[in-house]
Amino acid sequence: MTDKKCDQLNRMNISMLHFAWDNYEFDTYEKFKRFRPLIDLDERRLCAYVLTNFNTTHEQDLERIYKLKELGITPYVMIFSKQTAPQKTRLLQRWCNNRFIFRAVERFEDYDRKKG
Repeated sequence: MTDKKCDQLNRMNISMLHFAWDNYEFDTYEKFKRFRPLIDLDERRLCAYVLTNFNTTHEQDLERIYKLKELGITPYVMIFSKQTAPQKTRLLQRWCNNRFIFRAVERFEDYDRKKG
């Protein structure tokens, strides 16, 4: 992402812009942090896919989600091999991908699946 590309994106009529943060090891956060102030889209129109249950711990998945939220980028959890994923990963996906719940419950640790 460059300043010129950000400028061009801002001139376009874009309803939604998607990115991905699949690999925890890459310095993706620093790249998001650098370009985020340059993009004129609010968090409802800026989304980042977060691959979970693949080469990461639950804590690393949460860290990525919280960092994206802090930057005003809406995270969307994608589970690798959902059939073998732990229950807490599936709950993380439900909390994060349901926009009403995600905005109402600030942190995953406070999420009660029975209340929604």
